[in-house]
Amino acid sequence: MILYIRNQNKFDVSLEYLPPSLKRLYCTGQLTEELKVYEKMDNLDNVFYDYQSWRKDHPKLIIRAQEVMEWEMILTNLHLALVNQILSELTDQALQIFIFQGEERIKELKKELEEIKEEKLATKIEFLPK
Repeated sequence: MILYIRNQNKFDVSLEYLPPSLKRLYCTGQLTEELKVYEKMDNLDNVFYDYQSWRKDHPKLIIRAQEVMEWEMILTNLHLALVNQILSELTDQALQIFIFQGEERIKELKKELEEIKEEKLATKIEFLPK
């Protein structure tokens, strides 16, 4: 799978949420700064970025993003079940507590993702040539 992203800054795209089947990422803008070490050339001398290598170098981000997506899917399915009244055996109060806890867990995971990104950025800044 190949993805083309134009004129995006690096904060517009969360790479950890892209599909694992993605092989090549063609992009412009500030995102190229983050991906510079993954730069390669295709047969037509176009610059692309090796997403699989990026994934291997960022396992914490990938795992946290997967957890966020799993929680969001659980909550979405739960909301749909409530709307369709499929889960009549559960009380509304128990479901509301579960939904609240799920939403709080998603917030925690997203915060952890940001902390990992900031830590990675700080590490890069420390090793920049002076």
